[in-house]
Amino acid sequence: MPKIHIQIFNTALAVIGMCFPNCKTRSLFLPMDEFNTHALRCLLRRNCQTFKAIPWGAMRNKNGTGLHKWFLIPIATAQYRSGPSCHYRDYGEAPKRIILQFCSPNLIFPCDHDLMDRPSIWSEIDTERTALAHQLAFINAPQWQAQSLCTELTVREVLAHLTASGTLSGTAWFLGVLRARFDFDQQVADRLREQLGSTPDDTLKRFCATIGSRTSPPIPKLALLGEMIVHGNDIRQPLGLHHTHRQETLDALLRYYAGSDQIVVAKKRIKGLQLESLESGITIGHGLPVRGRTLALIMAMTGRKAYCSELSGSGPSLLASRCD
Repeated sequence: MPKIHIQIFNTALAVIGMCFPNCKTRSLFLPMDEFNTHALRCLLRRNCQTFKAIPWGAMRNKNGTGLHKWFLIPIATAQYRSGPSCHYRDYGEAPKRIILQFCSPNLIFPCDHDLMDRPSIWSEIDTERTALAHQLAFINAPQWQAQSLCTELTVREVLAHLTASGTLSGTAWFLGVLRARFDFDQQVADRLREQLGSTPDDTLKRFCATIGSRTSPPIPKLALLGEMIVHGNDIRQPLGLHHTHRQETLDALLRYYAGSDQIVVAKKRIKGLQLESLESGITIGHGLPVRGRTLALIMAMTGRKAYCSELSGSGPSLLASRCD
């Protein structure tokens, strides 16, 4: 099955969640042809939600009469603290149409409200943006052009990318995806260029304007906070800058990334490893031990090889090999 079909399918689901953020229940009807069936199964595996099948007739009529085709209904999201699990239950013939009913803000991404409430997340995003802007106000021209930990991007370019995350609404994101013909890497590059500005001072000014903004792409807000912290340290580490993050925030992000590969590959990267935070004592996973500061664990599990040297145990070398 062409990858573009899954991308279109997932994008459609993202748009549904984006367009109805305040609805308690939302539905999406899809023809169950071959590629949608395959995409749905991929969706269930990737998003760790529990689904059940019920007859269409039972939904339309209390006495159960009418059409008797089977449909998949998400009934609960997994609890990421106890470990995600997915279940696919099919009680009848392969469905010809499917109705997806869901109550979570974003169907295609893991829930984040179990780890931090939304007001706290936005407050932390503002705090992180303010701290980074203050530090970058004092760097010189060569430092703006320094290579960041984010592959092939300079410090200035990473900051422009963070600006895009604070200015790009769900609608603008979707239109950008359409313009990029569902090439998501191209979409990111286009948004970066828009926010780069003519000079480093202009880049920083644009970023400062995002402080207090509640605009974001259709992704979990905890993922947005994680992007701010991870990319913020992509910038800080090469420049020798330091910043102390709230431990509660880092703990929430450690748990979040350990259960997700959606925004950035992390869950797959730590397979067969047991992560242990030296500050909070949190232990995640099973396998070769990897111990270190919570921030170093987060940076390493999101692919920043430079942080693996800070970790101890018998697992950091394997984790470093997966960062290539």
